[in-house]
This record gives sequence, C-alpha cells and structure tokens, in this order.
Amino acid sequence: GVVSVHDMPFTQVNQDTFALLGVLGSHMGDILAHRPRPMGDTEGRYTLRESLQRHLKDVDKHELSVALVACKVLDVPHRDVLVALCLQDGRGLDQSWTSIDRDGHPVVVKLMPLTPEAGARAYLARMQSAALAQGATAEGMAAWLWMLDRAFTADDLLAQVYATCAIDVPPQTTPEANRQDPTLKAVP
Repeated sequence: GVVSVHDMPFTQVNQDTFALLGVLGSHMGDILAHRPRPMGDTEGRYTLRESLQRHLKDVDKHELSVALVACKVLDVPHRDVLVALCLQDGRGLDQSWTSIDRDGHPVVVKLMPLTPEAGARAYLARMQSAALAQGATAEGMAAWLWMLDRAFTADDLLAQVYATCAIDVPPQTTPEANRQDPTLKAVP
C-alpha cells in the first residue's frame, strides 16, 4: 500500500520532520492493526489508558492536537441508533470505547488523534445534528470534550471521564488493573 500525506505544516525538513512522520506511520499501523481486534478487548495497547498514555507522549514531544470526547446517550427510545451513530461516525484514526453509567445510560468515549479543538467541536455538532435527524431530542445526548495537554496524565484524564460521565471507577486503580478494566470496553 501507499500512504500519501497532504497539507502538512512542514516549513523545513529536519530530524523533527522525520520523527513526526514516524508518529504518522505509527498511527497508520494502528489503523491496520485495529480493525481485526475483537469487540470488548480490554488488554494490550488498545485499552483507553494505554492509548491515552501514548497520545500524551505525542502531545508532549511533538505538540500534536488530540481530542477526547465522551457522548452519553440519554434518549432511551433511540438508544441503539444513537450508540451506533457515535461508534460509526469517525475517521480511521479514531478509537472508541463504550461503557454504561450508574443510571444505565450508554457512554461512548472517543479518542481523536490529530484533531484540534475546532475539529472536535465540529464533530460534536455533526453528532448532535445526526441525532436530531434520527428523531432524538436535543437533550437526547450529552457530550464533553477534553483536549490532551502535557499537564495531564492518563490517570488524570480517566478520573475526569469517570467522574464527568458518572461511570463507576474500577475497584483497583493500579495500571495493571486498568489494563483489565471491565468498565470501559474498546470498540473497533
């Protein structure tokens, strides 16, 4: 296969340029490896915690934009349609996980690499429009946005997602326990 990169902000070619191309190549590998992964896989490099750690390194080292969004489906009659919409609408680079909050509402968490805040807000606006087109009410889906920043750790972000979305925190909070966290399930 051939990968072509268009519209990259390279003002000059130097060692950092090649490092950034390596990051892009790594994301391409993730796309290829991500597809056959079984739904519900919570071990390995595709857990939410592991993905957050990896992307935080990219943010810190290469100053890349990475968005983390969470959508909670509150419209019970349109639940399945809205969850499917949240999982399907995205790019190949995006990774999604599903969970259930304390009240039984589905929550879709999506990590969106190489996405600036304006792009993430546009994505959320498209999701809201699509939800309304499916017959859901304006209050049928709640959404939150975090931009990854070098000041955060993966555990900080997970704690914010759990608290904001009212998801029960797993009983153990060690990295080993988070790798096998049954609360957030990876979705291909």
